[in-house]
Amino acid sequence: GGSGSIGDFAKDLQASTGLETMLAKLARTTGRVGLQTVGCRRIALQAMLGRKKCLVLLQIGATHAVLDLFAVKEAKNTGASQSGLWILGHPELLRLGLNALLNLSVEEHNQRFIAQRGIGTIITLMNEPLMQTKRDNLQMIVGLLENLTLNDANRQLLYRAELNLRTSQFNMLAEASDAAESSRSEEHTSELQSP
Repeated sequence: GGSGSIGDFAKDLQASTGLETMLAKLARTTGRVGLQTVGCRRIALQAMLGRKKCLVLLQIGATHAVLDLFAVKEAKNTGASQSGLWILGHPELLRLGLNALLNLSVEEHNQRFIAQRGIGTIITLMNEPLMQTKRDNLQMIVGLLENLTLNDANRQLLYRAELNLRTSQFNMLAEASDAAESSRSEEHTSELQSP
């Protein structure tokens, strides 16, 4: 029964962590986009082997390594992205990182970890104007969010994130409306002053 499966899992963990540890290290490699890309690709493939494999990847730090790639800000704001997220300048790494997170998010512990550590960045990515043209990436983000909602432990966290997102969207619309109104009243004032 139960203790046998735990023992089997411990054996699986010991036997397989060498490859997964190497993949996590590749994803963590700083300044080597090619190696990070390979790490994310292989983590995504490993995660497809099942929930147990996803749990192993979480336990050895692969999920954390992939999430960290999404948190890095550009050293110098190039203006290429609204958010300044470094990964947006590396489209293949972005795609494979999202793919890895999507595949990892089928497992409940990964769902919780990704929600706790990455929901802010995920929402930032969704709002990034550069992402609006990347349908495949947006579909992966939507799938990732759907997987995160499957875990009841994430409910409150996701609810708060949605409220923050809606508040932010409302504030942006209000600011745009105020700016348009201000612009119209200036036009109207200048019309009145013309002879």
